[in-house]
Formats: sequence, C-alpha cells, structure tokens
Amino acid sequence: MNNNRAAFENEKQKVNNLYENGKQKAQAAYEEGEEKLSQAVEQGKEKSQDLYQQVKESASEFYDESKKMVNEAKDYLQANSDEIINAVKQNPVNSLLIAGGIGFILYNLLRR
Repeated sequence: MNNNRAAFENEKQKVNNLYENGKQKAQAAYEEGEEKLSQAVEQGKEKSQDLYQQVKESASEFYDESKKMVNEAKDYLQANSDEIINAVKQNPVNSLLIAGGIGFILYNLLRR
C-alpha cells in the first residue's frame, strides 16, 4: 500500500509540476502579448499624430495660398475697376453679352 501511496504522490507531484509549468508559460505568453499590444498602440498613436500634423500643415498651406490668391484678385479688381467701368460704359451691349456668356458657362459647369 505504501507503494501505491508513493506512486500516487509521485503522480500528484508530476501533475502539480505540469500545472505550475503551464501556469508560468501562460503568464509569460500573456505578458508578451500585453507588451506587443502596448507597443502596437504606441506606434499607432505616433503614426496618427504624424498624420494629423501633416494634414494640419497641408490645410494651413492651402488656406494661406487661397487667401493669397483671393487678395491678389481683390487687389487686381480694385486697381482695374475704373478701367472695367469705363469699358462697360463705352460698350454696354458687348459687356452684357460677355457677362451673359460667362454666366451661362458657370451655370453649366456648376450644374453638373
């Protein structure tokens, strides 16, 4: 009976060892997975911040360029408004036809 008891204790110890070994491996795998996930999240944050900065810079450049173009057009119209008014007064029919043609073209372009 002592042999059976010793064999039982021996098997019990083997099972406990397997359990502890499995538990340690599971804990190590969990920690490794947690670390990899943490690194992936950090990389994602960095990439999204970089992308956000690029988009912000591009939008700012586009805004500045658009503002510059609008100001140039405004300055041109202000500088040449007297000439435009005189040309319209001298050729009212031609001016009306040109304005109508431009309006028609814009209407067709914007309608699509």
